[in-house]
Formats: sequence, structure tokens, C-alpha cells
Amino acid sequence: MHTLPLSFALLTYTGYWRPVNLTSIKYWAYSVYSAVMIFLLYSFTFCGLVDCFMIEDLETFIEKFSLFLSVLGVSCKVMNLVLRRNEIIGLTDMLLTDICVPRDNHEMDIQRKFDCSAKTITIYCEILNESAVFFATIAQFRHFANTRTLPLSDWVPYDISSTAVYWATVLHQTIGLMVCANASVAHETLISGFMIQTCAQLDILCHRARILPDLLREARKSSTSKEALKSTEIGSAVYEMDWPILPVDLMKTLLLIITRSKKPIKITSGYIVTLSNESFMKIIRISYSAYNVLQNS
Repeated sequence: MHTLPLSFALLTYTGYWRPVNLTSIKYWAYSVYSAVMIFLLYSFTFCGLVDCFMIEDLETFIEKFSLFLSVLGVSCKVMNLVLRRNEIIGLTDMLLTDICVPRDNHEMDIQRKFDCSAKTITIYCEILNESAVFFATIAQFRHFANTRTLPLSDWVPYDISSTAVYWATVLHQTIGLMVCANASVAHETLISGFMIQTCAQLDILCHRARILPDLLREARKSSTSKEALKSTEIGSAVYEMDWPILPVDLMKTLLLIITRSKKPIKITSGYIVTLSNESFMKIIRISYSAYNVLQNS
């Protein structure tokens, strides 16, 4: 995506955000991949729920249940993304409309500053979450092997007495925790990222409000229309040509052209209103005054 690329990339890699405008083959391939990852997450959550109610020790129950709540939270976040996909796409597209796109170097600097802030937050959160998953899973593989326990849920709907099955289950839960960590980071930074983008748009709006008087003054200075300016240039262009070598009758015709060019061409509406920047600004001021009167009445 063009907005918050890191957050959307994490969601895409975990299978919870299908990229827009995929070809037919890629669309179905990603749909299969997404279905597998969703099944992995929700089966992971279900095993954690059942395991919580099979523990008799209170301290172990609290530890397992708190971890289950984290996984359940990620499952709810993923479902929220699926349900609100169109709204999120609409929000990202709105940030690309003409009114939201930076128009000068100062606005581009504002946008870059906030984009950098969102990117930094995403990177820091990803490092923090992946580090926690690493120390909770991979760093404890020896402990799991010695105690014959699993990273999250000791209950699974099949026998893990076989070494191959046991390590496959450990791998499944390790990958599941990593997926949860990435999905959680992506979801949280997506929300914070859109809040940061809102701040960027407000900053840009403040900048435009500050320079509005300058823009109005510049508009007043150039209030004459282009047609009028171009028409007055004709006389100068005729005078600058090598006219002494021309016949007398042609010089008389050129003299008439020079005289006529002193009166600029003006396009009017109904022979009453001249279509120019000056008349446009007058209409804007009248409309704004009328709006204020109607609003206060």
C-alpha cells in the first residue's frame, strides 16, 4: 500500500491482508495462503482456551490464561481487519486525493516527518514483539525438550508421544506465536499510523491557512486575465518587427493593429461580468459574506 507500507507489508506476509489489484492466479493463491494462516491462528487460539481449563495450579492457570487472552486479542484484530477492509482501503485512497497531497516543499517536509515517525514506531514495536517471542519460544527449546512441554498450550487434540509429532507441534506453536506478534504489531501500528497521518494533514492545513493571505495578495496582483495580457503583447510584437522595409499600406494596417492592441481583450458573461481573477475573488468574498450572514441568522 502507498500509505503505512510497513504495517501493510506485515499484514500481507502473515496472510491477513490481500494486496489490491492482484491477478487471477495470485488472487486465488493468496486466498489459499490466507485461509491456511487464519486456520493456524484460530486453531492455536482454540488449543490455548482448552488448555486453560485443564490446569489445576492457579499460578500456571494465570500465566496460560494471560497468554491466551493475548492470542485471542490478535484473533479479534484479524477479524476486525477482514470486516473493515473496504473502509481501510477507502481511507488510504482518500489520503491520495488532490486536497490531501502535499503541494510544496514545506508540505512535503511535513509529510516526510510524520511518515518517518510512523515507520520508526512500527520498527520499534516489531523488534520488541519479536524479541519477546524469541525468548518465549526459540530460547527455551532445550527446556521444552527436557520437560516435554509446549510453548503455549500443552493440550492438543492428538498424541504427541512421538518425537516427530512433538517437534512438529512445537514448530506449529512457535510459528503461531510469531504470526500473532506480527499481526498484533501491524494492527496496532496501522491504527497509530492513521492517527499520525491525521496529524500530518492537520499540520498541512495549518500551513495552508498561514500562507492563504499571501496567496490572496498574489492573486490580486495577477488579477488581469491571460487573454488580456496576451492581447496587449501584440502591439509590442508588431513594433519590434522590422517594419520599415514593409510597404506603406501594410504599415498603416499594422498601425491600426497596434492601436487596437492597447485595448485588451476581455471575456465577459452576459456583457456584464468580466471573467478574470479579480471578478472571481469578488464572487468568493460575496459568497463568504453571505454564508456568514446565513450561518449567524
